[in-house]
Amino acid sequence: MGDFIFSGSTRLLAYATLSLILFFSQSCQYNGDLAKPHSLSVNSTIEDAFSDACFVPSNWINENWWEMFGDSQFNEIIEVAFENNPTLAMAIERVSLAHNSAKQNFAPLLPSAEATFNDFLAGFNWNKKGITPDLTNLPNDIVPKWINILTTLVNFRWNLDLWGKQRKLYQAALDETKVEMAEASHTRLILSVQMALAYFDLQHFLSLKELQTSLLNTQNQVLNLQVNIYENGLGDEEILQALEKRLISFQNELLQTDQNIALNMHQLKMLMGRSADDKINFELPTGYFGLSFPFPQEVPIDLLSRRADVVAKIWEVQAAAKRVRSAEVAFLPSIDLGSFSGYFNMNWDTLLKPRGWFTSIAPMATLPIFKGLQLRNNLQQNVKRYNLAILDYNQMLLQAAKEVVDGITSFRISNEHLICQEEVIEKSLNIVELATMRYEYGLNNYLDVLKTKLTLIEDEINLNKYNRLHLLAALNLIKSLGGGYSCPELQKVEGDFSLNER
Repeated sequence: MGDFIFSGSTRLLAYATLSLILFFSQSCQYNGDLAKPHSLSVNSTIEDAFSDACFVPSNWINENWWEMFGDSQFNEIIEVAFENNPTLAMAIERVSLAHNSAKQNFAPLLPSAEATFNDFLAGFNWNKKGITPDLTNLPNDIVPKWINILTTLVNFRWNLDLWGKQRKLYQAALDETKVEMAEASHTRLILSVQMALAYFDLQHFLSLKELQTSLLNTQNQVLNLQVNIYENGLGDEEILQALEKRLISFQNELLQTDQNIALNMHQLKMLMGRSADDKINFELPTGYFGLSFPFPQEVPIDLLSRRADVVAKIWEVQAAAKRVRSAEVAFLPSIDLGSFSGYFNMNWDTLLKPRGWFTSIAPMATLPIFKGLQLRNNLQQNVKRYNLAILDYNQMLLQAAKEVVDGITSFRISNEHLICQEEVIEKSLNIVELATMRYEYGLNNYLDVLKTKLTLIEDEINLNKYNRLHLLAALNLIKSLGGGYSCPELQKVEGDFSLNER
């Protein structure tokens, strides 16, 4: 309903098309406000970063960025996770689904043909009362009692797509396939980052357990000495109760650490695609990251093609722009070339004889005269989706800039924490050494030595905490830079979000 179809004369088709094309082209212009893409700016923070010794100019991070932490066990379990993780497998399957959708959008660009065969058999009872015809002047066999109509027909149709409506939809579907590819790469990055977080937390808690065990043993020695002092009438029961309370507190902290170790192992197994109850023996992790970060120099320029999530937003914008262009040209006439040929006979033995052959060629123009409201609404909806895609892209740029700046700041501060805490450890070692010497020369008792050792262990626990924060800061900075992802194909597109192309 609402379409006028002209067929037959090519002259009529050309006249109708040319006379109405100007009218419809005036309706396909959108006069509303279009969102504008923003640019990424982190230049000042990066300049400050390179002025600091903890950042050194380098190339972009390798795709297998986890190898930077120098732990072969971690490299192995990352590969296991890539093979078995269901979330990553789902992301890859979505790429295949989007590719199939793109192929489906390409199909209307091809000519279509279909063949049909009909055998219509009709019988007539001319002797029935009330319908007997007057056949006295005709031969007896001129009006048969049975009529058999045989039809073989081949239909051909080709939408010429002169204005590119379907091509734009196909290209948009291709861009949406690229969106899913970028999303799959981003899923791969997120999975590897989650693996690293769980792995480094496991490393932290295993080291913490060792230090807490040493702290607990030393505290036991202090308590035993204090008990001896108290039993000999030289101590205070209040001090003894305080030491026992502190010992119980250390035991609770050790229990909490055991729980954290178990939870991180469960998390690692789940990310590897294994059951949390599977028996997998992890060796003691040895992940390490130096105090200098190899930072790329062209972050503001290249980050747009190095972060998979940003790349996905770019392709989303491009797909939305092409759908807008497709909605614009939907106002123009649709030109089709149609043809049907076949055989028409009444007997099987003469079915394919030349006398029964017929053919027809019919160019057609479909003019959406009464679909203006529907087409305008469709155009406005696609423009709104384009604006939402642009705004989502702008938000992603703001988020990406924040994450890069936060990553630089966190890594710098984590370095300072490590340096300061290592100085604290050095001072604590000197104090323990002096206390031991004073004890050996009879100037101190052994209780003073144990107290300095307790302080040293607590400082080492703090160092272990800052080591973990340093690893996480490096990890977050790698994530903010997009890991090792790159999209060379994007550089050919150059972020063309304009709707001026026709």
